[in-house]
Amino acid sequence: IATQFSAPRNPIASIKFDHKTGMVLSAKLERSTGYPNVDGPILTSLYGWIVSGNKLAELKGPFTIRMTITLVR
Repeated sequence: IATQFSAPRNPIASIKFDHKTGMVLSAKLERSTGYPNVDGPILTSLYGWIVSGNKLAELKGPFTIRMTITLVR
């Protein structure tokens, strides 16, 4: 019996960072992969991100980035 698997879609995430610490304040998937068992670990991993660099000192408050996460096999 052949089983067909469909690949998860590339999710779109929005991540809000604190401008002072570079740590994630909140994260959400605006577009799901279509698989809750894939979405959960992706979302959890986003909370481990930290941004850094000289430009952070120029910011006046939290900022949000939106990105497409490309899934490869």
